[in-house]
Amino acid sequence: MRAKASAPPTSLRPSRSTLEGLGDEDILTPNDLAVILKITPHFARRLFYEGKICGAFRVGSLWRICVKDVRAWIESERLPKNKEIFEIHRRIAEHEANRAPGKDTKARKKR
Repeated sequence: MRAKASAPPTSLRPSRSTLEGLGDEDILTPNDLAVILKITPHFARRLFYEGKICGAFRVGSLWRICVKDVRAWIESERLPKNKEIFEIHRRIAEHEANRAPGKDTKARKKR
């Protein structure tokens, strides 16, 4: 009779769909990451395989990633977009401040 393979400890598996409550050194599977990011496990494995998420590693044929690497990847994806939006808003505010009040923005007609 074959012995059943034991499942990983439930304390390491995310019980919710967030990274809260997980330590930086905890290790996630593609299925765990899929639950957290609300993507399919296949897409999570593809992100690992294509190197889009740095820090993913293989144990035999199985992909794994540390929580700290997932957090770093999320921040790296988030920051550039926020910086671009901040820069756009800064330029608009600067443009508005440089416009003189009552000045007509249309080109003047030639006499």
